[in-house]
Amino acid sequence: MGQKRVCSPPPGASPATHACSTVSLGKKEVLATTCVVEALLFAVAFAIPPGAMADGPLYILCACVGFGMAASYVLPDALLADIIDYDELHTGLRSEGLYTVVESNLQQYAEIVGGVVPSLVAYFAGFQSLGGCSCGCGAKCDADYLRWSCPADVGYACTDGFGATLLYGEPDRAAPCTVQPEGVQWSFRVFFLAVPAACYLLAAIPAWKLPISSHSHRAIVAQLRAREAAEAAAARPAACSEAAEAVAGGAEA
Repeated sequence: MGQKRVCSPPPGASPATHACSTVSLGKKEVLATTCVVEALLFAVAFAIPPGAMADGPLYILCACVGFGMAASYVLPDALLADIIDYDELHTGLRSEGLYTVVESNLQQYAEIVGGVVPSLVAYFAGFQSLGGCSCGCGAKCDADYLRWSCPADVGYACTDGFGATLLYGEPDRAAPCTVQPEGVQWSFRVFFLAVPAACYLLAAIPAWKLPISSHSHRAIVAQLRAREAAEAAAARPAACSEAAEAVAGGAEA
């Protein structure tokens, strides 16, 4: 009986965990499953009211999302390497440079769109830096007794620290510099939660349908090695003939 490979990554090592999962399940299967799980996590986060996400639930969600996002950086390049092997089998050329350039350009285009469009939508929805305040929420005020200075509210305290007790008004009131219009909050939730959920779900389809499985990739690599061995064997007699001709020519001279 054949021995089953067992992979035991160190605790918390997300890339190592994904790598070991691919050994047992296959790269495309792990990537497709991870995309579906990530889509569900982002969808659940979008459905939860923002007030219920404070503290514990938010950190737990971030840890789960981060674990899945590691697969987005590790597995696509591994699958691209399989595609490059398949291309070499058909064309006889190794084209890592071409594929890498195309991949890098696509990532840059996605980053441009993903960085510009949400910012424009938030701007037109009424986003204001620091909620329209002149200081506070990390932006230091000119006076040490101000926690924030906003058009409708000024937070007076003994110091400008985040935990300093307010001297006037409701001491537990939210800092106005943390408040944005409802339209801005919805734009953040849509672009940071709903859109990634939809993109992960769509990405799971081509990942699952990728025709190169672990079994077929092993067959591809075997054919490449067989062809390289045949080419090397064919080259040896030619090299020997050239060497013999060179020796004979030198003897005649």
